[in-house]
Amino acid sequence: MHTQILEEIERTLDAVSEGDWALAERVLEAYCRVFFTGQGRSGLVAQMAAMRVAHLGREAWVAGETTTPPIGRQDLLVVLSGSGNSPLAVQRAEIARRAGAKVLAVTGPQPGPLAAHSDWVCRLPVGPSVQFGGSLFEQAALVFWDAVVTAYAAHHRIVGADMASRHFNL
Repeated sequence: MHTQILEEIERTLDAVSEGDWALAERVLEAYCRVFFTGQGRSGLVAQMAAMRVAHLGREAWVAGETTTPPIGRQDLLVVLSGSGNSPLAVQRAEIARRAGAKVLAVTGPQPGPLAAHSDWVCRLPVGPSVQFGGSLFEQAALVFWDAVVTAYAAHHRIVGADMASRHFNL
């Protein structure tokens, strides 16, 4: 079964457009403060993505945490939602744009109403899966962001020791 799951993830990521890969890295590059949000398991992926962006030495925040500052102009909100219909994800995108921030949505093949409240959309074209619920989207989204972070690190010559120096140590 694990082979089939790995093949699903690989098939999904291979189908992501080159433009969407480049867009995610370009947008990450352009904003000093990056906020992440998602609901449920997509929210957990958003937390992991925020942590990796912080390891790059960037200012990264998770929406809804008690120490997260307000979002505003010159900030980026990354919203992960497989359906693009998650009420909290759509609401946070609306709030971010009203505050002057830009929004990058990372969604499934049909971005739903989230797209209307986003400046950019990266689609992870998940298809049928042997897994329950949105597992394939969540796994692909995690690998997608890890690949974007890895490409950013390579481009900026950020090595593992640099990232490790910013890793939690308590």
